[in-house]
Amino acid sequence: MRWLGAAASCAFGILVGCGGGDDSLADAGPAESGLPTGRAETLTHSFPTFDVAAGEEQWRNCQSWTLGNAAPLFVNRVTATNGGVWHHSNWLFVRENSFRGDDGTWVCRDRGYDEVAAGLNGGVFFAQSTQALTETQQFPPGVAIRIPPRGRVVGNVHLVNATPEARSTAMTFEVETLDEEDVHTQLAPLSYTYTALDIAPRAISRFTMDCDIATPYQDQLGRAPDFAVYYVLPHYHALGNYFRLELVGGDNDGMVIFETGAAIGDPLGASLDPPVEVRGATAIRMTCGFDNPRDEWVRYGIGDQEMCVVLAFTDAQLKLLGVADTGTALGRGSDGIWMNTGNCRAYGVIDF
Repeated sequence: MRWLGAAASCAFGILVGCGGGDDSLADAGPAESGLPTGRAETLTHSFPTFDVAAGEEQWRNCQSWTLGNAAPLFVNRVTATNGGVWHHSNWLFVRENSFRGDDGTWVCRDRGYDEVAAGLNGGVFFAQSTQALTETQQFPPGVAIRIPPRGRVVGNVHLVNATPEARSTAMTFEVETLDEEDVHTQLAPLSYTYTALDIAPRAISRFTMDCDIATPYQDQLGRAPDFAVYYVLPHYHALGNYFRLELVGGDNDGMVIFETGAAIGDPLGASLDPPVEVRGATAIRMTCGFDNPRDEWVRYGIGDQEMCVVLAFTDAQLKLLGVADTGTALGRGSDGIWMNTGNCRAYGVIDF
């Protein structure tokens, strides 16, 4: 899940020029009939099947679903089901004429697909936990992600077949939308990535970074952070054994937003009930933990490397982004855990 975490490639702030096509509505053509109405309904879509050989890894393919919605869609729930060997997948919404070409399966780079550009031009639709077969991203009643008219869902897919047999597998979405008049809260993504991982061999390690939320909020909106966190999804690979998100500063300094020690294969996303208010905080701290039994150092990447990423949904009027691409080793603590800290570069992009 390089979740907006290729951060350096577009410096987060560029909404054009990162590959992503023309997002204007010119030449989009009339919306089809018999498609999403923009009212409360349940939509179902199955993507084409992948054939994955024994021991094969695939990470270059994208899949897309043009929604054909003439009116905005307000997505309250997404349930994703797959037939196995889906290591992970990230799904964004964009204008329907972005990454031009037929729907189905296509090579991402052939259409200039870039998650950073897509995420900033559109938004986050759904992200899959590592190796999860079924997962539901659910928000409270009246809370939704808004997909503008003429939307398209695009996913970057990473498949790993560790079995001795060839597998055929596909992803299916069931999407529940709300009537616009029933929506009182619209959500925006928060995404932090620690790319400076340097996981010591034969050791337990933790990596922590503090991402400033006060400065982006003040710069973009002219006020202190006043949002709440509704949903959290961490992402790590097989060595991951711990994740925590917490508040920094204010009266609730150190308050845990979300914490888990769950292994991959389990759905890691969680709806927060009630949502966690960040009012008064100046930063959000992310910590990822790893247990590395190997004889070699492990760094950020796909395959047998690791990741430390979070996707959250908030009711902020900003997309909040951060990346730590430099880090400092702090040494072994009294509990024997190797501690590391990263320098988070934080950004805010107005969402509404």
